[in-house]
Amino acid sequence: MMNCIIVNEEPVARNAIKKLIGKTKSLKLLATFDDTREATNFMMTHMVNVIFFDIQTLDANEIEFLKFIPEETFLHKKVHPIQVFQHLRELIQKLYTSNSFI
Repeated sequence: MMNCIIVNEEPVARNAIKKLIGKTKSLKLLATFDDTREATNFMMTHMVNVIFFDIQTLDANEIEFLKFIPEETFLHKKVHPIQVFQHLRELIQKLYTSNSFI
């Protein structure tokens, strides 16, 4: 199971992604955030494999947040939620077939 968080300032978008994550057995939603500072603090103490992140206007905090994300963390920027899960399904399949899934 992959741990994920949502970083999006729009409550409607957060809830839509949250519902889709709830229907996906391979994802565990750890937390949702409406700002990158809270998400950064959370990630200092929690292992996060997938981040659903909405980049609308990059300010200094968001740029620092992007630098903070470990390379092995899958970051999915704002797209239609169905596309997110198509990409995640492909990623999960690759991880399983390569035997590198933890």
